[in-house]
Amino acid sequence: MNHIESRIKNRGMKASTTPRTVASKITSTIKNTTLSLAPDLSMSYQVKRVRIFVTTMIALLGVSLGGCIVNDLPNEVGSEFVTDTLLLTSLSSETSPLITGVQNGRAIVPIGNGNFFLGRSNDLEMYSFVRFSQPDSSTGVQDRDIISCTMTIVPVLYGYGNIGAGRLSFRVVEVLKEWTPLATDDTLAQRQQTGALYGTRTIASYNDVGTLQTTQAVIQIPVNRALAVQWMNTPDSIARATTYGLAFLPNANSTVISSFYGAGSGVTPIISIRYRRPTDTVEQLRTFSGIYQTSFARPLQAFASNNEIVMQGASALRSKLFFNLANIPSLAIIHRADLFVTPDSVRSTLGTEGLPSTILARVAPDTTFVGSNFFNDFQALPRDAATGRYTANITRLIQRWLFGRDNYGLIFSLNATDENTQATRVVLFGRNADSVRRPLLRILYSRKK
Repeated sequence: MNHIESRIKNRGMKASTTPRTVASKITSTIKNTTLSLAPDLSMSYQVKRVRIFVTTMIALLGVSLGGCIVNDLPNEVGSEFVTDTLLLTSLSSETSPLITGVQNGRAIVPIGNGNFFLGRSNDLEMYSFVRFSQPDSSTGVQDRDIISCTMTIVPVLYGYGNIGAGRLSFRVVEVLKEWTPLATDDTLAQRQQTGALYGTRTIASYNDVGTLQTTQAVIQIPVNRALAVQWMNTPDSIARATTYGLAFLPNANSTVISSFYGAGSGVTPIISIRYRRPTDTVEQLRTFSGIYQTSFARPLQAFASNNEIVMQGASALRSKLFFNLANIPSLAIIHRADLFVTPDSVRSTLGTEGLPSTILARVAPDTTFVGSNFFNDFQALPRDAATGRYTANITRLIQRWLFGRDNYGLIFSLNATDENTQATRVVLFGRNADSVRRPLLRILYSRKK
């Protein structure tokens, strides 16, 4: 009532003024104003307009003033929104310990998206398995019947490592054990504990210096004829169960990692065999096409420390950033939470694609580095062209923790496409960097006073 009484008194009225009294004063004022402003109009028309207006005003004032006189206190709904019951508070990691640490690790996830990686650089080694289809067998074929046996693979326009004049060097051997497209470097290591995973006989090899990232020249490699004889003489029912494909392994002198089109890309790896039938001299062509493949990453350098945020494609290297929200009330409403991280251009190693335009932050559901792909659990961080920093509004991610979800931090990685198609290594400054480049979190929240 106090504020209503004040408004009434300011207009020259008493707090006890009735709706009828107020309406009477309004009627008198309107009549005088109308007559003076429009003397050329007929009196009856003016009075009729005034009466209609006054009748409406009486009804409205009767509801508003009468209701206020009867009810001196706001109702129970309105009492929750009185202006002096909420307190807005801002927090910044510049002055509060909101960001507490970084942890680096690898996500155990399959690598590749229709392509496969091969090669070696200073910090990473990539090898791949490719399984080939098994056409009908041709028993009786011998080594002397083979005219030629060639493997064809097509590089993607991508390179990582010494891309200026990088050397790609690798050998191809036979895989000896069953594997699936969902295999990882860790599961293969477990399989190797029970025996050799691949053989030692070289099926094919490649060693050349070139710029595969700027050309799309098809690579054709001679294949050991013994493999062709073996595959062609194996009965179909046995071949499909025991022929596990080929392993592409980088050599130590390789200085670049390249990506190649795989099964599902439309330019699948192919082994072509030209031979003569045992009964005549007619040349035939038999092809073995790649049906699926998986790439495996073997990091050659450990993370320098847990001070930097590190992420790398083709290897699922990721980092967690941890937050301390203890100073924010558990039921507070987050109005805004902005996160800023800065790339370290000196320590990052970029491929031909350059620095990614966006990176990804996922809510960590547990202590692993896999992260959640639910749409409410991740946020893309685009790179600001003016400042060079990656930034995003992570309000909903912070709010979920305040509403009771376990806080395992945020997992930083390349976006899904870049992580599967590039080996780019991005390093972000950690919390030990100077105040301009360390991660920054700013939060604005409200709570009851």
